[in-house]
Amino acid sequence: MLLRRLVAEGFSGGPVALEVADRVERCPDVERIAEACALASAALDRSRLLGVARRLGWVGAATEVGGDAQDPDLGGLSAAGVGRVVERGQRTVTVELQFGLDPTLFGRFREAAIREPRLAQALATDAPLTVKLGWFLARDHTSASPSVLALRLGDVPFETSGKDRPAFLTELLPELGRRLRVGDPFEDPADLAARLLRASLAPEARQRSGWASVRALAAAPPFSLPTPELVSVDGRVDLAFGPELRSWRRLGRPAVDAVRWLADAYVEQPDVLIVAEHVPEEVLQFWTAALDASGAPVEQVVCG
Repeated sequence: MLLRRLVAEGFSGGPVALEVADRVERCPDVERIAEACALASAALDRSRLLGVARRLGWVGAATEVGGDAQDPDLGGLSAAGVGRVVERGQRTVTVELQFGLDPTLFGRFREAAIREPRLAQALATDAPLTVKLGWFLARDHTSASPSVLALRLGDVPFETSGKDRPAFLTELLPELGRRLRVGDPFEDPADLAARLLRASLAPEARQRSGWASVRALAAAPPFSLPTPELVSVDGRVDLAFGPELRSWRRLGRPAVDAVRWLADAYVEQPDVLIVAEHVPEEVLQFWTAALDASGAPVEQVVCG
């Protein structure tokens, strides 16, 4: 799945727009693109609500996930945090994403075409999948409710609620959210280490091999770091480097950033990775080579 286009409204600083031409795309407005993609991914996959609110700085002392179990929302938000992302006085934020289908998604819609003949023509013309998400905010910006507003393949729309909603959307929408990952430049190194520990112990071979790839690639150009390791410090896991287990504080934040970028790609393995910060030219060249190689961990990288 490739991201082709993004249009978002209601954000601080005005509308957000992106036309993606390449599998590795540098974007000057990447942080606002990241905010829009984060909100979109949480509207699709509601298990991400609290994590996305935390990434955006929306979490306050009383923040919680509430509402109906099938249609959860967020309450107790930090109004000041929301106000740094959403335009002042704005109560609705919308994000429209356009994707190119991969074989898995194409197969889903081909099965649906048996019951919906209009889909056959859209599939024949390689039509894009367009999804529009909305976030509806309380007047004081302390609560927010996400919703899937529209979904269409080419010009063929699907109901996203009610009795006419196709059954396959129940699994498809969260899957779309999981295929889109937005990196967090301010992720705590301890949280990163805990994420890598889970991957190293995961029953899925894909995640364990992802951690092995992170270790190998971090030690190679263009990063050229001492091999990342995981250590236990006072009952918690932390990130260290090399046989001497040097603290990440000795190597500096760039070392943590490199491991985090690699973990987001090789451990999480989304289709589309948003690296919400500027990356050096040699790292951009690394992503280009990695995505062109067989067994690429992601399909597309958008960065600053």
